Amino acid sequence: TNLKLINPKAKTLVAIGGWNEGSEKYSSVAANLTFRKNLINSAIELMNKYGFDGFDIDWEYPGQRGGRPEDKANFATLVKEFRAAFGTRYLLSIASGATGEMISISYDVPTLSQNLDFINVMTYDLHGVWDHATGHNAPLYPNFAVPGTSVSQCIDAWIANGANP
Repeated sequence: TNLKLINPKAKTLVAIGGWNEGSEKYSSVAANLTFRKNLINSAIELMNKYGFDGFDIDWEYPGQRGGRPEDKANFATLVKEFRAAFGTRYLLSIASGATGEMISISYDVPTLSQNLDFINVMTYDLHGVWDHATGHNAPLYPNFAVPGTSVSQCIDAWIANGANP
């Protein structure tokens, strides 16, 4: 990528997934050894071809939105297999749900923390039209005037569940 001409130390990652993808496809891939190997090999081929330094998985969200109950374990397996194939040559990250409830459904946090270079905790849209009062959509700390979740509570939940701070 041309970014590296400007800053040779910059790291670029290619990402797959996102909100519009849902869970069904990822659930099927994570549950099948052959599909997992194909995804990992395709990721390596893509990174080599275009000079990316790593890969980000934005599965929104394992075990939810059309996923399966076994997605949590299968996602951990997928991440471990990515790490084994990548070694230290490539960066590996995920974009993750933020709340404690999402963590308990979707993520084997200790396994992910051991195998990922970093976790992008999506701490936006914590508040919105579903609330009964107007407030910040991603407050750093709890606001008792508008009860609910804050960025600090989300990060604390990840750490409490085994993420390496």
